[in-house]
This record gives sequence, C-alpha cells and structure tokens, in this order.
Amino acid sequence: PQFVFAHYNLGHTCFLQGRFADARDAYEAGLAADPQPGARQRCRAALAHAAAGDPARAGSYFDQAFEGEEAESRAELIAESTAVLEALTRMPGANARALRDLIDLVEAKM
Repeated sequence: PQFVFAHYNLGHTCFLQGRFADARDAYEAGLAADPQPGARQRCRAALAHAAAGDPARAGSYFDQAFEGEEAESRAELIAESTAVLEALTRMPGANARALRDLIDLVEAKM
C-alpha cells in the first residue's frame, strides 16, 4: 500500500490475528514510509517485534516512542504496552524472560 496508515492498519490486523512476523513487516513498512511516525506507531512496532521474537529491536522502538512524550501520553502508552507484553508472556512458546525484561524496560520509562 502507498498510504502510510494502510501499513499500520495491516500491522494491527495481523497482530490481532497472531501473525506477528507479518505485523512486524507491515509496521516496518509504515515506519519507513512515514515522515513523522508517532509514538503509538513505534510502540505497536515494538510490540510486533517482541511478539515475533526480537526483543532487542522492540526495546529500541520503545526507547524511541517514549522519548519526548508528555507524561500523560507516555503513561497511557506504557500501560497499554505493558498489558500487551503481559498477555504475550502467556502465549505458548513465548520467551517469557525476554518479554519480562521488556516489561521492566517499559515500566522504567514512567
């Protein structure tokens, strides 16, 4: 898709379907095409990377997402991201330790 938010919408849809590698790829395409990606898009890309088994890249996106965000917006994104990461720890085959490390990283941004 040429429309940036089509990539983000595809990423969100794939994530909800459990197609995490596809979600990651769609978010990456959106971020690459977006001249000013927002914190929410970076958080969702981070979650897709975490779910697809790349906690290092997820951590990088979380760092970028929270940098410069207002406290209220940051708190909302942190709560949302933490809830999703907690849910991911309960999925079969999940790397719970890496996901818990990401939860710690995200919560430290408060």
